[in-house]
Amino acid sequence: ASMEGAPRLVAPGGRVVFVGHTPGELTFPNPLLHGREVQLIASRNATRGDVEAVVAALRRGDVDPTAWISVRVDAAGLVDAIAGWAKPGSPITKAVVTWGDAPAGPGSLGASGGEQAAS
Repeated sequence: ASMEGAPRLVAPGGRVVFVGHTPGELTFPNPLLHGREVQLIASRNATRGDVEAVVAALRRGDVDPTAWISVRVDAAGLVDAIAGWAKPGSPITKAVVTWGDAPAGPGSLGASGGEQAAS
């Protein structure tokens, strides 16, 4: 209840930061967020030690982060791709958008570019 009520307490154009999470759903009236231009930021409350452990696992190769990427698209194909991603039931887990001259990588939709993750 307090997390759902927090956006009502922030000034227009303000920011609400959630630290931790709730196992249930959170719902907010759309006009409350968009009309007042409220920004929501969420953190899972990871500690420095948590982040260091994840980075170490990545460096050791214990975790393959490329498995999380469900689609790649270049800048030219982004507008068309987003329309599909927004549909209910879209299987997107993590999308990588490529910009510039770097190769797009396996599973690409479109030409090439440097990568930036979008989720």
